[in-house]
Amino acid sequence: MEILIRLPVKSLLQFKCVSKSWQALISDPYFKMKHLNHAKNNHKLLVCQSSLDRGDMERTIKFSFYVSPLSNIQEFGCLSKYVQELDFPSTYKPFECHLFCCLSGLAVLGFVSKFDQLFLWNPSTRESTLLPHLEFTRLRTMFGLGYDAMSDGYKILKLDVHRVDQPFVEILSLKSGSWRKICYYPTAICPRLGQKNVIYPCQNCGLCVDTMVFVHGAFHWLGKTISRTYHLASFSSSNEVYGEIPLLEQIHITNEDVLSNYGLSLVEEMVCVSSTHKHQGWGTFKLWVMKDYGVKESWTVLFTIRLSDIVYAKLKYRFANGEVLLYLFETLANAPWSKTV
Repeated sequence: MEILIRLPVKSLLQFKCVSKSWQALISDPYFKMKHLNHAKNNHKLLVCQSSLDRGDMERTIKFSFYVSPLSNIQEFGCLSKYVQELDFPSTYKPFECHLFCCLSGLAVLGFVSKFDQLFLWNPSTRESTLLPHLEFTRLRTMFGLGYDAMSDGYKILKLDVHRVDQPFVEILSLKSGSWRKICYYPTAICPRLGQKNVIYPCQNCGLCVDTMVFVHGAFHWLGKTISRTYHLASFSSSNEVYGEIPLLEQIHITNEDVLSNYGLSLVEEMVCVSSTHKHQGWGTFKLWVMKDYGVKESWTVLFTIRLSDIVYAKLKYRFANGEVLLYLFETLANAPWSKTV
């Protein structure tokens, strides 16, 4: 086993044909977890890019997927030799394709055409699974992919942004194969009035809906109440109850003269909140990291960046030397829309 867990996925798929015992070993969930843990340091960047394909008869949207090892992404002079284009994960040809979230080498994809379709995709093995039908939109739906250690299975959590009329979330256990509705959102006590307010998922000025973060056995996302207070909500994958991670008051700004956007990410298994504030032509990006999970006083500013055209930014990866990879949305950007995870 110690030799097999060091092999790439492509080789393991070939070795499944050696014998029934090898096939059983490689397919075993414990082996898969060992292989995943061994490969954790081999982080990769997955990009979904859309572009206009001008054919002879009509114009269509072409969707392309690319993967690159992050360990080599700093070698910009020869980056192209590390970038690999992946086959499209389905024969289904959508009008829109969205890369919603990733975890443990798996990705949740959304295809929009005559019918909405969700897929769970493994880019390494090129395998994909059609998930039960669910309505969604890129600018109104937030997804999270998590692992439930108690049931030894994956779960997908879905929230709709600004659905005041139907405040519920939906959860899919891959083992059960069906969506369930949880007919309430998390709540928080309003400090001024002392009453409970519903925490709705944040949307960044109509630009994008953030991806949930899964860590410590729970889904996490940024939310906001009608009283304009921000909260970091959590939802346990095992017992399916809400929680809240305390935020510092300095992290968020409610000044109406300042355009503010917020993002959530992970750095070395630590929860991070990023804030991008646009004021008088300048954008300021600040990254806060929670060094001790659940401890309010452990929030620390990791770094601050000022850029004139920045509207929204989110941390994607931190290299061993301290340099970071950011996803940026700029007012002057003029490039094909893309999503990275």
